[in-house]
Amino acid sequence: MTNFPDLTQLPVLVPVENTHWSKDIIKGSALVALPSNFKHGKTLIHYEGNKFGSSNMERFADKCFSAASRGLIGYPTNATAFIAPSDLIEVGTYDIEQKTVAITNPEPLLAWCGWGQIDSEELISTQ
Repeated sequence: MTNFPDLTQLPVLVPVENTHWSKDIIKGSALVALPSNFKHGKTLIHYEGNKFGSSNMERFADKCFSAASRGLIGYPTNATAFIAPSDLIEVGTYDIEQKTVAITNPEPLLAWCGWGQIDSEELISTQ
């Protein structure tokens, strides 16, 4: 998670089950890792859970777009944290240019989002 060879491809993560992060962050939120100075060995993440039900953030990829955009421009938000890598599971990557999510580890994402299967439309942003 600490390697960012291409800033157009950001890691998409979910919190490990039964950590305080899995309880404090809204289930189904998109968590995107961003390059940082890795404070005390922790990973900088920005997340989006669509807490207020915005119609433009219903898809998982839309939430990734929101989290990544805020993080990359340094927009002030409370939806950011430094998290120990041991409390995170990488499930894929978010492509900033294509606004799509590529899933490499579906099982933790399915559990985190409460999905029975991954709908391909969830992985393409409407933004």
